[in-house]
Amino acid sequence: MRVCSILVVVLLAGCGAAAQPGWTSAPPAASTATAIAAPTAARAASPGGPRPSAGASSGAGGTDVAWSTHTSAQFGFSLALPPNWAYLHRASADWPSRTYPGGGAPYIDQWGIPGAQLPALDITAQAVGPDSTWGDFLDLMDQGNARIGCTVEASSAIEVDGRPGRIQRQDCPHYLSWEVLVDAGDRRFAIYWLGPRTSPEVQEALFRRILDSIHLSDS
Repeated sequence: MRVCSILVVVLLAGCGAAAQPGWTSAPPAASTATAIAAPTAARAASPGGPRPSAGASSGAGGTDVAWSTHTSAQFGFSLALPPNWAYLHRASADWPSRTYPGGGAPYIDQWGIPGAQLPALDITAQAVGPDSTWGDFLDLMDQGNARIGCTVEASSAIEVDGRPGRIQRQDCPHYLSWEVLVDAGDRRFAIYWLGPRTSPEVQEALFRRILDSIHLSDS
């Protein structure tokens, strides 16, 4: 598989809607209970859709339901999501290097809950450009976040699939964001969760469970 960096951005938007941070008006949000608690019975997987995972999560009322594993055809990574989440948009191109990701772009894989725009998950990837350092990548992403009005509230170290990185909680116009940037050597990853302003602790807990399930493809 080609060498690439992967940006994983968590947004919930309808098919074709803007996915990366940068909304200029408040998007409609699912209620926290609807968006985060898994239903008591998983929907049957459609042909060619995500396959059920072996793991289970506690849904509404304490009912255990299986999460589903999703794999990106464009970028090769996999992750597990609650069964009420769906693949909303499939990436068909690589994310251009040395650019800040744009909403609704063809290089974004997008997951969310059909009919809602928050919370949501977007994933994209870019090749590591020549002479591009990890510091350059962080600076570019920080500058892009600042341009759209996101303020960092907390920042700490994190690992995703054994790779070191950084997680930040950000207060953005109309939504909350958790950004994860991961240094995998010849690849770089960024992960965003965008969610409503309600129940941030519950949102972060679910986001971290998703992060724990991510398997980054081997280069």
